[in-house]
Amino acid sequence: MIYASFSEMKHIGMTHYNDKGFCSVVAVAAIASVKFTKAYQALKKHGRKHRKGATIPKITNALNSLGLICRPVAFRHKCQTQVLRDLPKHGRFLIYQKDHVVAVINGKVIDENPKSKKHVRSVVSINKKQI
Repeated sequence: MIYASFSEMKHIGMTHYNDKGFCSVVAVAAIASVKFTKAYQALKKHGRKHRKGATIPKITNALNSLGLICRPVAFRHKCQTQVLRDLPKHGRFLIYQKDHVVAVINGKVIDENPKSKKHVRSVVSINKKQI
């Protein structure tokens, strides 16, 4: 497992890349078990601009390029804490909110605010591509 804590990745993003709005980079790094730099480059290749966030298609394409596939997950609740209660405790998921994305790995939220009550727009499960 390569991913570091959110605070470590935040430090890398802010000091080494002079970046902000990199929740997508943190999410991709954690979900794909790659270093921040590799996730940053994958998102850049798929259209993420420096100091800007990434759209869902850009995140999906970056994950695909790293050998992962995204599948939609049905959810009933509207806020992150409620969605987290219903997600399986094992597996990798991305929770998309307005202007934000959160990685969840085996029930652990990789984000600055794991108990957010922000409105959830969609949830996807992440799996390795079948060859």
